[in-house]
Amino acid sequence: MIPAIPPLSASAALPAPLVQSSGGTAASGFGQLLGQAIDSLQGVQTSASTQAQQVASGSANLGNAMIASTESLLTTQLAVALRNGAVGAVNQIMSTQF
Repeated sequence: MIPAIPPLSASAALPAPLVQSSGGTAASGFGQLLGQAIDSLQGVQTSASTQAQQVASGSANLGNAMIASTESLLTTQLAVALRNGAVGAVNQIMSTQF
């Protein structure tokens, strides 16, 4: 029998909208959000690597390792796509003539 797919982790949930508080700025909020996203990406990659090592030693399920590996791949691809979009937007702003 195939085991049920576990629910999505908290790192996969959408972030709450940024609200500027009186003590902080929007830039620090964006910086914190970006740092959390990078930490989450690193956690997903570490989990996939750990599961792959466990499969190699025979102590983990291959299916779960494949799921973790695919999640890591998709998360990395999303991060790269967002980075490329941000770089493209900055380049377009910089090439704008005033």
